[in-house]
Amino acid sequence: MAEVVFDHVTRIYPGNDKPSVDDLNLDIKDGEFLVLVGPSGCGKSTTLRMLAGLEEVNKGRILIGGKVCYTHWAPAKAHANSLQISSPAAVDAEIAEARRALASGAELFIGGHGGAAGADAVRFKIDYLECVKRLLAANGTADEFAHALRAAYPELPGEAGLDALAQALYADR
Repeated sequence: MAEVVFDHVTRIYPGNDKPSVDDLNLDIKDGEFLVLVGPSGCGKSTTLRMLAGLEEVNKGRILIGGKVCYTHWAPAKAHANSLQISSPAAVDAEIAEARRALASGAELFIGGHGGAAGADAVRFKIDYLECVKRLLAANGTADEFAHALRAAYPELPGEAGLDALAQALYADR
């Protein structure tokens, strides 16, 4: 047995506007017995499926024994793309989520689309996104930004999506 923490966990199934699980906060201590009850469709099964890693966590994180962290992203040493980060505000939100995940003390980070990584990948993600913020501030156009990010991280996987990422980040400028 181990402590299980649901930290602001949300699950929205594709094609739905309303979350099946919305901002769930729950701390189950080691050795505690828990029963989930409620009407059909209230999110009981979805909550358990997220805990088992069978459903994606769209927002928030699940910590198991302080060692495993399920989150909506899998940290990877690769360029971000426009599906992951679609605005400067999303960059800040991703940095905050990565810092929270790292501060959890977990040793393994598992993303909603599969894939797992250690703390080194989370630290890389934070450094990478901080660089994205600096380059956004320093470059006036999407093309300049994409060029600068390629130069800052040469040969990093995912380079093909940088132009779309730059367009998304500069869309409201």
